[in-house]
Amino acid sequence: MRSGTSFLLNFLIVFALTLFNLLMIRSVGNIALALLEAITVIVLVFLHKTSYAVIWHFIFVLTCVSANTAFEVEGLDDTLMYSYSRLKLVGPVGLSYVISIFLLFVTRRKWRFVKRTLFYKLYKLFWLLFGAGILIGVFGLLFSDYYISAFISYGVYMGMVLVNMALLMNIFSEKSLTTIRELLLPLLVGATIAAVVSFAFGISTSYSGIGNLVLMPDITYYGVIMLLLLPASPNKLLTVVAIVCFVVTMIFQLSGKGVFINGLGLVLFLYQLLSSKRIHSFVKVAVVSVMVGAGFYIVNNVELGLLSTVKIDQAKSLFQSGGDVGEVASSPRVRVATTLNIIDEGIRNPIFLLFGHGYGGYFQDDLGLMKGMDLTDGGWPPEIVEKGKFPTAHDTFSTVPLLNGFIGLLLLVYISLKYVFRSLKNPFAFAVIPWVVLTFYFNIQTAMAGMLFLFATENYAKTVKRRPLKRKKMEEGAKPEEETEITEEAVVAADTQTL
Repeated sequence: MRSGTSFLLNFLIVFALTLFNLLMIRSVGNIALALLEAITVIVLVFLHKTSYAVIWHFIFVLTCVSANTAFEVEGLDDTLMYSYSRLKLVGPVGLSYVISIFLLFVTRRKWRFVKRTLFYKLYKLFWLLFGAGILIGVFGLLFSDYYISAFISYGVYMGMVLVNMALLMNIFSEKSLTTIRELLLPLLVGATIAAVVSFAFGISTSYSGIGNLVLMPDITYYGVIMLLLLPASPNKLLTVVAIVCFVVTMIFQLSGKGVFINGLGLVLFLYQLLSSKRIHSFVKVAVVSVMVGAGFYIVNNVELGLLSTVKIDQAKSLFQSGGDVGEVASSPRVRVATTLNIIDEGIRNPIFLLFGHGYGGYFQDDLGLMKGMDLTDGGWPPEIVEKGKFPTAHDTFSTVPLLNGFIGLLLLVYISLKYVFRSLKNPFAFAVIPWVVLTFYFNIQTAMAGMLFLFATENYAKTVKRRPLKRKKMEEGAKPEEETEITEEAVVAADTQTL
């Protein structure tokens, strides 16, 4: 199948799935699609198409909307969502979690070449953070007043991150990687356009009291990657339409993290454009001129949405405060105050500074920086605010030091920088910014999207060739024979039998 035809087919599938999930978000009827998707995955397993089962399991999850994203949709009880990613089977046990664990067992295989990848190093680091968080958290539960709910929440998050990363490594092969790469751009394009279409049908959400916003699926958090992939897109028309939809949406509802992510993405796009030897200088000048002109037009002639205006004003307050945290707007002030309180407590207790409090641990406002603020509007329930012991934070740079200390944060930054440098040549690697750098420990759907992008950056052939595996053929009492190299062709042939 030609790449253009494959792109269009994948786009149509993703668009239809996402649009249905959005339109049925308040309806129990969404269970019909969820069950159909679950049956599809199981059938693929029984047909011995386990790699496709894993890949489409990811796609089915990522064409849904998480409770974190949809919690302010009018008339929606986020505990009663019936999509593939949110359908509950027994208590808190969800359908997608059970299928992930089921697929982990049916795809088990020896990890040979995958152990040489950066993705595997990230996986090992997550195991380290998970083990440390659980161990310290257990001591806190036994000998202190740690929160059992936070212990379970963070433990489940990391557990499912490890399960789903292992799933991808179980299907590590050239064919699987190619299939994933062919799906990622249609996934972004289809989900973005479906979100805008659903808005025309009356599906909207709110944020911080600001209503009538487009309900963007979690996968669109990585939307700027569409711009990075545009030069190589098999269908540039659809990709441009999706980028325009994304840009217009962001003008009216740009979040604080969105400013950072999309700004960095734009810088990376300009770097790729200007450093490319395949693009004519005239085209480079034309593209940059259009972008600069569009930027000036938007700034001078387009009235930003209320949410975007609020977030920009909040960001300005950081630089206009003169170092006085009390002069900073409430949203960034809570984040700054959280981080400073965690550092302050760490200075007084170096163990916490280095290794964190573990899962279920908390920080307190010992510096008094959050006094007089309405903290119930900052993501904490009233009972937590009343106790003054906060088990959660708002972003990676405060949550990871709280749970895993600054050693954990430095290790995450170290491996994230490796992906940042990789993104100069491979746009998929940019996903490390939205996921690991900004929203680690928060949303399993965002995590599954991020890991899928990062997994797609691996080069199977290069991994195989880098250090050929060897097999010694020796018989007892006989002279050693020459070592036999396992060739790339033999490995690819063996791996593709599972697809």
